[in-house]
Amino acid sequence: TGSMYGFGTNYAPETVFIPGVGYWLRFPNPVSHTILGNPINQLTIELNSGWNLIGGLTEQFQFFDEQELTSGVSGDTDIIIPGTLYGFDGTMFPTLTLEPGKGYWIKCSEAGQIILTS
Repeated sequence: TGSMYGFGTNYAPETVFIPGVGYWLRFPNPVSHTILGNPINQLTIELNSGWNLIGGLTEQFQFFDEQELTSGVSGDTDIIIPGTLYGFDGTMFPTLTLEPGKGYWIKCSEAGQIILTS
């Protein structure tokens, strides 16, 4: 309780996982949990203008490159600001890969949606 946070315009406590949304999970000690559910091979992710915290698919997802988000992505891909996809492993790092079970920061020039397909 009180260890899961989502991000809209600020951090807010959450209690339910929503596919495609990223979360900060905070624990005082290292833990491991199994999350059960159906495989997710396609996601429509609603994005806000500015920074968004997103999740990915059941399998690893690789963006084509920073300038052209075309590999398995459709929707409003032109709203994503190139070079703004970041993961976190103690520090922020730029990436083009979404790993299953992890959250990522991505910045958009305006609101819209993208569709990820494995």
